[in-house]
This record gives sequence, C-alpha cells and structure tokens, in this order.
Amino acid sequence: MATKTTKTGKATKAAKSMASTVPPGTLIVIEGDSWEKLPDLGPIELPMVGGAGYDIGRGLADLGFRVLNLARWGDKLAEIVEAQEYRKVLLSSKARYFLLGGGGNDLLDDGRLASFIRLYGSATEPRDYIKPQFGLALDRIISDYETAIADVIEEPALADVRIIVHGYDYARPVGLRWLGEPFTRMGFDNGPETLPPKIVAEMIDEFNRRLKKLEKKYPAVIHVDLRGTVAGRWHDELHPTKAAFADLAGAVAAKVLTKSSPTASPAAVPAPSLPVPKPAPAAPESTPAPEQPDLIAEAKSAKPKTA
Repeated sequence: MATKTTKTGKATKAAKSMASTVPPGTLIVIEGDSWEKLPDLGPIELPMVGGAGYDIGRGLADLGFRVLNLARWGDKLAEIVEAQEYRKVLLSSKARYFLLGGGGNDLLDDGRLASFIRLYGSATEPRDYIKPQFGLALDRIISDYETAIADVIEEPALADVRIIVHGYDYARPVGLRWLGEPFTRMGFDNGPETLPPKIVAEMIDEFNRRLKKLEKKYPAVIHVDLRGTVAGRWHDELHPTKAAFADLAGAVAAKVLTKSSPTASPAAVPAPSLPVPKPAPAAPESTPAPEQPDLIAEAKSAKPKTA
C-alpha cells in the first residue's frame, strides 16, 4: 500500500491561499453524501453523525463559492444517479462546476463491509483479506459515476461544466456500525488492532485509483485526491472534524482553480469569473442571487430522502 503523506501544515496553507482567490460569484452544484452535506444541528454534537453543521459544501461556501447543495447524509450514489436532480439544477443554474461525491453508503450501509472481507486468520497481507466482491461493488459504483458523467457531457448546454470527483481519506475503524462492528463480526478482535485500518486503506486506495482513471478517460472530469488530508482528525469512523472538513474543501478548491474548462472559450466563461472594471453595470449579467434558494427548494421537494 502506498500511503500518502499528510497534507496538513504548509500544503494546507497553500491550498487555502489559492482558495482565497475564488472569483466572485463562482457557482458550484454539489451532490453526494455526508462528506458533502451533514445535518445542521446547531450547538448539538452527535457522536454518530460527524458533528454539527459543517461539511465540504459549507467549507466551499466559506471559501467564496456560491453553492447549490443537493447532497444529503445517508444518500447512496445509485439513488443520486437515478434521481438525476443534478442535471436539472445544472441546466437551470448554468453553473460551471459540479462536485459529485458518494459511494461510501453503497459500500457500508447495513454493515455491508463484512461481506467484502475474509475471516481473521485466513490471510497474511492486508490486501489478501479483501474479497473479489469488493471489486464487483466498486465496478457498480464506477458505472454509476460514468452514468452521471454522461448525463452532463452528452448535454450540449452543459459542455463547459467541469465534473469534480473525489474518494475518501483513510477512515479509522473504532467499533461503530460502519467499520468497527463488521471487523468484529469477522473475528478481527483476535488480531492486531493495526490490521483493520490497513485493510480499509487498501480499499480507499483502490477506490481512488478507479476515480483517477475517470479523470484520464473524460477531459471534463477532475479527480481530487484527499488521502492524507484529514490526518487523524476524525469525529467518528467516517466523518472528519470541522477543521479537517475545511481542509478538504480547501483541497477541492485548490485543484478546481488550477483546471480550466476543456471546451470553454473566453466568451463562454461566466461574467462573475472575469475582472470587471465597472461592477455596477455588470451585476445584472451575473447569476441572479434570488435564483439560488428557488433551485434548492425545487430539488429538495423533488427528491425526498431519509437519513
């Protein structure tokens, strides 16, 4: 396993510095799971849902992006792709960027992780504990990503949209229902506590390798590698702390701002992304602010979900 080095410290400061240059009015549509959108619980801190009121979506908003966030904790990628709400909102908003996360709930819901790993003692290397069923599940997830990508790139009106995808960071099994309990059921309490994290890391690496291939296959896709960014700052097994989420958002912003649209000409770039000497007359040409809450309300009413 090629574990990446930690990205906090100087690297994180560089990402945040670049993110501070987000052009005013830069609009991004977001779909995904709890990494993109966690519940807003005010001052309440629940140990099983990643803390209160922060996620990658809110991190990007704090960095200056205008965010249309359709994501919801607990969502599966298969459900997101079937609903296609992102396509409708991308067409209505004329956003230039589309952040698509997800896949974790497809893999881990209802303790599904146990079906992907062998009983403790049946292998020697961490990678050898991973059953072929995990690869088949990833095949389905990547197929769903490709369906969503096709929904965007095959629509002429969305030809300039960049699609941002990311995997997860190296999550830590700590006895909860997503990771720890499945490992316990498979007998790993009888082995070294360092083994389950190594197996999870192998899975995270494979997911990222497959997402990276999408970037090579589709010019419109940007893969953001977030491994090593959380650096131990976990609220629970799967969800980072607020500070770590802020760094994840900074990494996304930094990567996005270094990429240009594969097909856009200068005239196709939204006016808010360009320097405007006289801001007053240019303001009516930018995406109207009142449109944002209407789009979000429409998307939420069209796609009811449960946590």
